[in-house]
Formats: sequence, C-alpha cells, structure tokens
Amino acid sequence: MRNIPLGMQLFTPDIMEFITGRDVVCQLLLEECKLKSSSFTATISLKSKLFADLYFSTDEIIEILVTVGNHLKVNISFSILKQIDKYSTIEDLATYLWKHTCRVVKNN
Repeated sequence: MRNIPLGMQLFTPDIMEFITGRDVVCQLLLEECKLKSSSFTATISLKSKLFADLYFSTDEIIEILVTVGNHLKVNISFSILKQIDKYSTIEDLATYLWKHTCRVVKNN
C-alpha cells in the first residue's frame, strides 16, 4: 500500500466539477421525464427504470435527450442509446449524457 502525502487532496476540482455537472444533468433529465410522463401517477425518481417502470419508448427517450441536449447546448449522439438497456435508470442515462457532454466540450 502506498503512502499518500498528507498535503495531497483526495478530490481534485475536476472530479468535483464532474459530480456537480452530473447532478445538474440528473435534475434536468428528471424534470423532463416528469413532464413527458405527466399521465403517469407513480412518483418518479432518479432510480426509476426508463423502460420497466416508466414504459418509455425509444422515441420518447430520444425526445428527452434532444430537449436536455438543447438546454446543455450540445448535439446528442445516438451512441448513448446503445449504452442503455431495459433496466437503465434516469440516473444511468444522466451519467451517459454527462460523459458525452464532457467529451464534446473537451474535444472542441
């Protein structure tokens, strides 16, 4: 086990910015999912499954991604859809979207 110097920070500002940004995307996605499923009576949380609990279709998820992408001013890549499965939650989708946003901003 390596010794870590006492003056070394455990969290770098980049990690904290990543976590903060992901939380913002989680809230944007949560609000958009609540709007999209306004007829759905159950409570919607970050742990709600997109397909199993909320019964979203792929088209509805694309609409949600495009809307949130417009808020973030980022073009959405449909490769995000390849990463989700039938048990993916809103939080999972937010994480994939935030990682995509970080890659786009970093490369531009």
